[in-house]
Formats: sequence, C-alpha cells, structure tokens
Amino acid sequence: MTSNFSQNAILFGTLQSYCLVCECYLAGKRDTIRHISKDDHKTNLEASIFVEEFTTDQIRKVKKGFFCELCNKYFSTIIQGRLHVSDGEHVRNKGVQLFQRMENGMVSYKNIPITKEAWNGIIENKCIICDTEFDSLESHITSQEHLFQLVQVDVEFGAYNGLYRVLENAFQCLTCNEVYTPVNTNVEASATTHFLESKHKRIYDKLAKAANEQLQVNDKRTNKGKSRGLNAKNALSRQLSSDSSLANEDDNDDGIKMLSIEKFINDFYAIKGTSLGGKDVVINTKIIVGLSSFYCITKLDTWKCEICDLTLNSDDIDAHRLSQKHEAAMSDTPVILIQAAGNEFIREVRPEVYHCGFCNIVEQGMDIILKHLNTADHKQSRISAAWRLHEHMLVKKLE
Repeated sequence: MTSNFSQNAILFGTLQSYCLVCECYLAGKRDTIRHISKDDHKTNLEASIFVEEFTTDQIRKVKKGFFCELCNKYFSTIIQGRLHVSDGEHVRNKGVQLFQRMENGMVSYKNIPITKEAWNGIIENKCIICDTEFDSLESHITSQEHLFQLVQVDVEFGAYNGLYRVLENAFQCLTCNEVYTPVNTNVEASATTHFLESKHKRIYDKLAKAANEQLQVNDKRTNKGKSRGLNAKNALSRQLSSDSSLANEDDNDDGIKMLSIEKFINDFYAIKGTSLGGKDVVINTKIIVGLSSFYCITKLDTWKCEICDLTLNSDDIDAHRLSQKHEAAMSDTPVILIQAAGNEFIREVRPEVYHCGFCNIVEQGMDIILKHLNTADHKQSRISAAWRLHEHMLVKKLE
C-alpha cells in the first residue's frame, strides 16, 4: 500500500526525508508530518501532476525530475522512469494496489475475480500451500496454520495479466487454479506460455466479461446519480428506477420503503459447490449472497449474529442459524427497498443499524448505508455476486 508520505511526494531515507515538490530537507518523521499538513505544501503538491504516460504507474513530475509514489524512487530523466516501470519491484508494487477483497471469501485483481479456492491454494480437498488434505474447507482456510503459510507465499505478476504462485519445481495459476510443472524451461517462461494457452484465455475472458458487464451496470447507476448539492439519499434516488414487481408497505418521500421479508422473498434456495466454491443463497433468481450473509452472521474479529446481537463461536454458527429464536428474529427483520438502488438486499437488523447482504457488513444510520452502496468495495461485491449468479444460472439451464 502506498504510504501517505509517498503520496505527498516525500522521498524518505533511513531517518531523514526530502520533499520533492517543495524542495526542502526534513529531519525526521515528526517534521515530515508537520510539513505535509501545511497549505504551501498542499498547493505545490496539487500543481505537481502525474505524467500522462505513467498515470497508472503513479509517476509524478516534480521540480527536478520524476517520482514514483509506488516505489518511493526519484528519477532525473523520463528515460529512467520508462526503465523503472518494467522493473520487478515496480510491477509487484503496482500489482498489489490492484487487489480487492470481495464477498464470499473471494479476491479480485483488476476487477477480475479470483476464487476462494484459488486464492487459498485449494485444489479438490488438498491445500497445496500447506501440503495437506482436510475435511472442512472453512476450518482449514481460517486456521492460523494456513494463514501463516499463506502470507509467506507471494503472488507473482506474469505477462498478459497472469497471476501465479511459485511452488517447488512448479507453479499454480490463480485463474485456472491448477498446478503446472515446467518442462525444459524455468517457471516464469512456463507461466508465460500457459497464459497464452486457449484454455487459460477462455477462463480469463469469461471472468473478464462477467466483471465488465457488472461494471457497466454500476457505471450507469453512478452516472444517473451525479448531481451537485444533493444529500446522500437524493443523489442515490436518481440512480435507477425501482423494481416494480415489489410491493411496498412503509413508504416515504426519499424513495425508501420497508417490506417484510416474507413479502420480499418469493423464492430462495441454497447452492453448494459452485465453480467459485463456498455456499450461497439465491433469492428471487435475481440476488445471490453468501450463506452467512443471508443469516446476517458477520465476522470481523469474531463471529456475530447481527439480528440477535449475539457473539458466536465458529462451532455454534450452524446450530444458531437453525434455531427457532434466530428464525423468528429473521422473520421480524424488515427489508429496506431503496427505489434508486435496484436489486440490493438491505435489512434493518436493529434500530437504525442496516445490514448489506452483498458485503455482509452493518452500518449505523441510513445516510451511511446509502453512501456504502456507492463505495468501490460494494461495487466489487456486486461484481462477485453477478458472476456467481451467472455461473449458477448457466449450470441450472444444463441440468
């Protein structure tokens, strides 16, 4: 992650730093923090623009040269900058910025989903990261032993947007989630060859198409909602037309309606073992959310049932979600329909506390949950959901 100092064009050394837009020496961290808060620095930084050729590489034009924010490196000439962007360190630093966490344990890179299994090195019932078999996927990938091993194995950034992990005499493709052993060549060259193969390209193109379709939907919503001087509710209410098939109970002037969950859900069912792994719930053939999210069971530091306002141990989750107490609480939890937001799944789990079904998080206050719907994290969760639903419906048609 790019540091705040780098984003302020601060070239830092072991102890001291130098501001490249103000051209001044800074003795230590405290002086640097004080400096970047000054109006003069902010003015100079704003005047220093990114080089058009290297906008995505975050290389800034400073007074006496060029500065890479991602790597915190200075270059006196543009030629040095061109050489730098192909350097392995820069490629890695740039690539790391493009990862996003998504719903259902998935990760995306440049908006392209990576399955939970692939990210965790799971192929069938074996973890190639830990070199062990397991009985429970969730128990294994959330164990301290697995997480410790996972952080030690770097993701490599190959040609053609390819991602892979280097194993002993082999590599794992994160798109195909398969292990390949090079023959008469090194791992990097073998991985590059693999990324050009038709099977890999078909899988990648399929993921990219699904992600792009969802991004276009999100862009249309965002463009329709742009209007200066509007508060969060009014700005959002201009994004999309409402789903006319859903009747309302409680309506207000902001286009926000409250509906009982019985009236909202016409049909739902759980699915297991999709190509993305994990467990999901399909609602009205339009919405797909993770199983835990459907039951409003979130996890930050601990598992928690947001509806019952109860902290849970992982071993107690299944028993709790199937209990009569929880089922009754679910029935009493209203769904919030936002006229401008289309097929969202927002529930008021406690007074003025709202649960986002796609992201499996809660926010305090209507204004905050409305702002959440426009965040990058939420859009990524929608992309993930759209991809999973698309895959499920394709499989269902073939059955």
